[in-house]
Amino acid sequence: MAGGTRRGAVRDGFLSRVAAGAGCAALLLCAACTGPSLTRDAYRAQAAQTATMVLSAVRTGELAAAESAAGRIPGSSLEVVLGDAETDASSTQETFASRQPPEGTDGMREELTTLLDDATATLEDARIAARRGDRAALAAARADLHRLGTRLEDFEERAG
Repeated sequence: MAGGTRRGAVRDGFLSRVAAGAGCAALLLCAACTGPSLTRDAYRAQAAQTATMVLSAVRTGELAAAESAAGRIPGSSLEVVLGDAETDASSTQETFASRQPPEGTDGMREELTTLLDDATATLEDARIAARRGDRAALAAARADLHRLGTRLEDFEERAG
């Protein structure tokens, strides 16, 4: 019986260390997800770069929808282009969201976050419309992407 108890204690000790290690690793990963607190100027520059990157995805989606409407891009290619643009915008959005904004930048962060949300949602709408072959919904998404592109350009100019 004594041997069984000792093995149980060793196993329990090992499991406790594994659980503690996993908890520490999770804490470190969470801390790594949030970027360092930047200066206002550095944060502003990062916001401008984020707007530029998402603008590229938005303009790609807009161009692909226009080419589709003109019959110059097959539906399967359109779906891939829109899916990639959506993924790029979403990834860029997640990276920006992980940054800790310095004091005095909440308004800029809120404005850009809204634009990023709108951009990823509209690219998603365009991808879904393309996959369904819904030309009217794709045309509406294209118009929305155009307006979003203009808003992102305005933000980029003010932030940069």
